[in-house]
Amino acid sequence: FYSENIMSTEPVIKKLPSTSYSLQANLATLARINPDHTEGLKRLNIHTISDLLYHFPTRYESSEGIKTIDSLVLGETVTLYGHLKGAKAKKTWKTRMPSAEAYLEDGSGRVKVMWFRQPYMAKVAEREGLVKITGKVAGSEGKLYITNPAVEKAEMMPAISHESLFGGDDPTLFAVYAETKGISSLWFRHAVERVMRSGVAETIDDIIPEKLRTEYSLPKAATALIWIHTPKSQKDADVARKRFAFEEVFSIQLAVQQARALGAQKEAPALTVNRTMVDDFIADFPFTPTAAQKDAIDTILSDFKKPHPMMRLLEGDVGSGKTAVA
Repeated sequence: FYSENIMSTEPVIKKLPSTSYSLQANLATLARINPDHTEGLKRLNIHTISDLLYHFPTRYESSEGIKTIDSLVLGETVTLYGHLKGAKAKKTWKTRMPSAEAYLEDGSGRVKVMWFRQPYMAKVAEREGLVKITGKVAGSEGKLYITNPAVEKAEMMPAISHESLFGGDDPTLFAVYAETKGISSLWFRHAVERVMRSGVAETIDDIIPEKLRTEYSLPKAATALIWIHTPKSQKDADVARKRFAFEEVFSIQLAVQQARALGAQKEAPALTVNRTMVDDFIADFPFTPTAAQKDAIDTILSDFKKPHPMMRLLEGDVGSGKTAVA
C-alpha cells in the first residue's frame, strides 16, 4: 500500500449552504432526477446518496492540453471535444485533391475540420457523434481549420471550463463511470460534485481505525471519496483505490474474526482422539506424509479436543494431499 505521508493534503471543498442530509436519503434529495435517470439508476442499483458515492469510476481521462474552439491559436496542435456536423467528401479547389471536411462544434464556437487525401473520413465523421479530435490548427487568422486530425469516439465531454470542486483550476483528470441508458458519466460527475459540496460525505463512519490509517498512510473515508471521484492527479486516484481495497480486505477479516469469536462461545462435545488408531491409518497411505500434511492433521486433531466448534479451511494445490488429510 501507498507508503508516503499523505495525511497533510486534505482537500478543502467549496460547500453548498448548510443543510442536513443523510447518506441513506434518496438520491433525489440532492440530484436532479428525471424518469430516464430513475430507470438507469435502478439498473445500476443506485438508490441512495451512499450508493452514488460508492459507484466508483472505472477509469480516468486527462483534460490536460484540451482546448475549446474559441481559444485556438494558429500553428498549435490541439485536442478538442465536440460534435462533427456537415461531413462530406470533396476535392480541393486548386489541386483537386480528394479530401473530406466537416465542422466541429463544442459550445464555444465552430471550426472547420479538413482531411486531405482521406475522403473516407466523411463517412467516419458522419456516424461518430461526440468525438475527441487531435490535430494541428492551420489556415489564417479568422479562417482557422484543423488539418488531418485523429478522431476518436468520446464517451463524455470533459468539463474544462467550469470552476472545480476545490476552487481554482479544474483537475486534469475526469472520471469515466460504468454507464447505462439515461445515465452518462457527465451526469455522474455533476451528481457527485453536488453531493460532495453538501458535506454529507464527511458524516461517513470510517471503519478503519485512525491508528491503522496512520500506520499504513491511508486517507480517511471522506477524503478517499473525493480523491476517487475528482482526483487532481493520478496519485490521488491510486491512493484512494488502495484505501478502499484495504477497507475491503479489512472488512472481510473483521467478519471472519467475528465469526470465529462467536464460534468460540458455542459449545461442542470435546472428543477423545485415539492417536494409535490414527497413526496406523496414516501408515497405510501409499506414500509418506509431508511435514505440511502432518502439521494439518495434528492441528485438526487438536481442535477435536476443544469444547467448541472447529473453524478450519484446508487449503492446498491439486495433488497436495487434501483428501488424505481429510
